[in-house]
Amino acid sequence: MKKTNLFFFALFIAANVFVGCDSSLYDDVSVSNQNTTDSGTSMACPQVAAIAALILSINPNLKAIEVNDIIEQTARKVGGYSYTTTADRPNGTWNNYMGYGLVDATAAVKAAQETLSE
Repeated sequence: MKKTNLFFFALFIAANVFVGCDSSLYDDVSVSNQNTTDSGTSMACPQVAAIAALILSINPNLKAIEVNDIIEQTARKVGGYSYTTTADRPNGTWNNYMGYGLVDATAAVKAAQETLSE
């Protein structure tokens, strides 16, 4: 896969992964040049895209769904939320607010390395 395509592929994956991020970590500079805190998909997407790119840098032969599965399956359960098995969410337990949980780059990279031995 060409490096130019890797970025867009990673963003595509990020738009389709159901995980959360800790919004308290992300300060943004507002229009009035003051720091603010934000949350939501705008804050999670860059991190999920970066993790997708890390995964693809290890194994560029993975398909989008495989990268998606790695990210969702390695997400950490956080925040004291109740996660339950949900029929239409096959990659682990699910919470309506946090999705599969907090993205875990280290676990995702380790899982990507394991795909090389398959």
